[in-house]
Amino acid sequence: MMKNVIFMLLMGLVAVFTSATAGAMEISSLSGKTYKAYIYCTGKAGDFCGNNEVVNDRFNFDGSDFEIGSMDDALWGYGADGDYNDNGLSFNADFEAINEGLEKYKFTIRVINLFDEFILGTMEIKYYEWDIIDFDKEDEADAYFVGAGFL
Repeated sequence: MMKNVIFMLLMGLVAVFTSATAGAMEISSLSGKTYKAYIYCTGKAGDFCGNNEVVNDRFNFDGSDFEIGSMDDALWGYGADGDYNDNGLSFNADFEAINEGLEKYKFTIRVINLFDEFILGTMEIKYYEWDIIDFDKEDEADAYFVGAGFL
C-alpha cells in the first residue's frame, strides 16, 4: 500500500520537474489519447474502489467523449456515458456507468494536463444501487490520481 502511494507521489514530482525544465511547449488536444491511471481512493465506492486502495485503470479520450477503461467492457453495456471539457492545461470530465446488476457509478473529475504525457487530478465517485423505482446513493469516495500517456 505504502509503495503505491510513494509511486504516485514520485510520478507527480517527475511530472512537475519535467514541466519546470521543459520550457514553453505547444499544448495539444487530449483527443485520441489514452492514459494509464493510478487512482488512490480515500473512501469506498461500490466495487470500483475501497478505502485507502490503489486502483489501476485507464482513461480514454475520443473527440469530446471520455471513458474509464475498466467500465468499457461488455459488463457495463447497460449504459456508459462520459464527456470532457479541455481547457488547455486543465480539463473537467464527467462519466456515468450502469452495469448489469443495476449498480450506477458517477464520476466528477478535475485534472491538470502536463505536456500531454502526465495528468494529475482528483475524482469524486458516487455509487448507487437500484431500489424498486430509482437509484439510491450507497457510497461516496474522493480519489487522487496520476496518469501517464501511452498512446
